[in-house]
Amino acid sequence: MQTDFRNRVFLPVLLPLLILLGMAAFIGVFALTLLYSTHEASLMLAAVAAGGILFVISLAASQDKLDPVRRGVLGVAVLVPFLIGGAYAAGLIGDIGDEERMINVEPPAEAPEDAILAAENDQEFCLPSNGDCEPTEFWSVAAQDEAQFIYLFENRDDAAPHNLSIRELEGDRDDPQPGEVIHEGELLTSVGEVTENVEPGLEPGDYYFVCDVHASTMTGVLEVTDNGGEDNGDDAGEA
Repeated sequence: MQTDFRNRVFLPVLLPLLILLGMAAFIGVFALTLLYSTHEASLMLAAVAAGGILFVISLAASQDKLDPVRRGVLGVAVLVPFLIGGAYAAGLIGDIGDEERMINVEPPAEAPEDAILAAENDQEFCLPSNGDCEPTEFWSVAAQDEAQFIYLFENRDDAAPHNLSIRELEGDRDDPQPGEVIHEGELLTSVGEVTENVEPGLEPGDYYFVCDVHASTMTGVLEVTDNGGEDNGDDAGEA
């Protein structure tokens, strides 16, 4: 009776099901370990675990029969990285802030199409469009979330560093003057781009923007609108 159950039920049905459940549990635990670790720790754990699995497969395939010592080595190679990674993810070792855990990491911010400004020289900002960049001292952007204002700044100038900072506007569009600093943008020392978050968000109105490195030449007026900034092209250069 036991042999009949083994051949008809356990081997063809229960054993594959148990293997699948074991694989699912293993993958789930490993995924949770990565999610509750930091980005750097997750990359390291994945690399070490992959190396351990490859080592186990190579050693097992090269041996006709495994003695207890080799079995112990295989077990250590497979289990230790997961035990250490699990302890780290659970907070038993190390100290991980909640905001650093992969599960709490926010996706990269993406700037709307009208919230992109660039620098090609040290004289003026420009609006990127179809590969070209139209010089401007006026930038119109739709109002965004109350909690943040996202913009993308491109440095296309390989001869000088640039950034894009936003300040309160003193005066008016005809005679703009810098006021209190709202946001100081990251300095790009080479060709590249950076997505910036201004927190809290900018309410509709006019603001002063400037490259801090070339504050005497690279300035302009930012208009935050409620209607999407349709006047971006027509009003360029009015300020």
